[in-house]
Amino acid sequence: MPKKFCENELIDAIDSKLIELTKEEIKMLIEKELSKEADQIDMDYIDLCYDVLEAKQAENAPQESKRVKLSARRSVRAIFIAAVIVIFSMSTLTASAFVFGIPDMIAQYIDGNAEVDYNLANASTAADGYALTDTDLAERLAEFGISPVTLPEEMVKSYCKLTKIESRTVYESWANIVFANFEYHGMYVDIRIEQFTKDFGIEAEITVADIVSAQMVKANGMDILVFEQENGWCSIIYKDGLTHYDIGLRCDFKTAIKFAKSIK
Repeated sequence: MPKKFCENELIDAIDSKLIELTKEEIKMLIEKELSKEADQIDMDYIDLCYDVLEAKQAENAPQESKRVKLSARRSVRAIFIAAVIVIFSMSTLTASAFVFGIPDMIAQYIDGNAEVDYNLANASTAADGYALTDTDLAERLAEFGISPVTLPEEMVKSYCKLTKIESRTVYESWANIVFANFEYHGMYVDIRIEQFTKDFGIEAEITVADIVSAQMVKANGMDILVFEQENGWCSIIYKDGLTHYDIGLRCDFKTAIKFAKSIK
């Protein structure tokens, strides 16, 4: 068995070079330790790395994120421990504890956040059709100048209630922008839709903060980006022609994936 750290040695380590490493370097140390044989993994060392990582994140945490929504923070340590359980069950390390399942030409994982090209230039951004245009929600959006729309079918079900809808449009000759809130099985959902009148060649990036995991799914001919965030929220981002969609859900990742796959 590897040598374990005693309390004094942990304190010495925190006071030494470990604290000088970047967050990415510390994560690499954790992954390297987890790559060992199951009975050789030093969980005290992993705990130490996690404590230093947590301290760095707290020190550098911004006052406000892109979405100002607060909840209990998901423990990264729990994810690593889950990975170790998989190692014991399968007797081999088959996957990383963290999964960013989106090609880096579409979105990149940088310093804990996802950076997404606003135009999704390298993704599929043309809907196969518009199956939900005769729904009440599509008709309400058309009243604000946004049509046609391709939406999650879950949003037009009886258990998803529209609670607020408003226009955020500044110049109608340039774009129509609508923001709406919903209650979905007791959970909060919001959606922002921006529909441009033509391609203005806008170059920008969307930052989705504090990523726990990410996955790209295919729905209605489009690439749909789904992100799970540390604050208990999930984000769904996709684009159809000149229409941009950004959905926020206070739910688990499995529910967000279900939501994304229902887009029609």
